[in-house]
Amino acid sequence: MKNKYKNKSHLSERKFRIVLQEFALGTEASKTAIKTGLNRKTVNALYNKIRAQIVLMAEQEKPTGMTNVQIDEAYFGASKSTRSWYNSKTAVLGIISAKRVHTKILTRVRKAEIYAEILAVCKPGTVIFTDAAPMYKGLANAGFTHKAVNHSEYEFGRKENGMNITTNRIESYWAWTKLRLSRFKGIRYEKHYIHLKESEWRFNHRREDIYRLLLKAFRANPLS
Repeated sequence: MKNKYKNKSHLSERKFRIVLQEFALGTEASKTAIKTGLNRKTVNALYNKIRAQIVLMAEQEKPTGMTNVQIDEAYFGASKSTRSWYNSKTAVLGIISAKRVHTKILTRVRKAEIYAEILAVCKPGTVIFTDAAPMYKGLANAGFTHKAVNHSEYEFGRKENGMNITTNRIESYWAWTKLRLSRFKGIRYEKHYIHLKESEWRFNHRREDIYRLLLKAFRANPLS
């Protein structure tokens, strides 16, 4: 059975399209399995292949020359109540502009690694908004215009010479991502990257038809 969207597939194009449509909508694999009459493991395997391809697409779309950005770190994984919290958490750097977001998993939350990523994706001289964490204080010396809000003093935004200084946009993205990932009721540590990149890609294409984008992508490069 030939399927132009997936190599060596025993799945008809019609059924593949249904699965892809449900994936694009964010439907759980178990519900898609019921709707299509497919085995849940089959749907899960297909979902994983789609996600792996999305990761490649997200990596290829890594931005350069971002301007007027908000930057923050977030942690994903076990709740703080668990004894292994520090070992099981994934630290993620987020850089967001008015149009798109870029994320990077950090090996350690340290200045050198964070600054290297900022320099890689942000245009020199751009305005950067962060919280008041000490590690961001050197951004001005690195060639950026840096503005910070002090969350420890309950400052979440202020006006300065007509400029709105806040980190609300990146914090909203973290909230959206965590709500989206909470549907999985726990993601293994080694799977964090693939799900975080999928969330990034979905957000960056939120005003487009995700299903049509994926269909076009898989027509050009069929899933293996």
